[in-house]
Amino acid sequence: AVTVLWHPLPRGWEMRRAPADNPGTQLAIPPILFEHRAVVVAGGKPIAEVEEHYTRDILDFARGR
Repeated sequence: AVTVLWHPLPRGWEMRRAPADNPGTQLAIPPILFEHRAVVVAGGKPIAEVEEHYTRDILDFARGR
């Protein structure tokens, strides 16, 4: 399962007029963006339950690379 915890654009954004450009503002990104939950199966039997949390650090791209 995937649970999306953050949407950078509001619902229906593609049907609205583009907002004014605000180059001096920063986008508020929460600590956790989404999570995955899964059951790992081997030989037809569950052997592990996995829960992953993807944090805002995955969006921390270094400039100039």
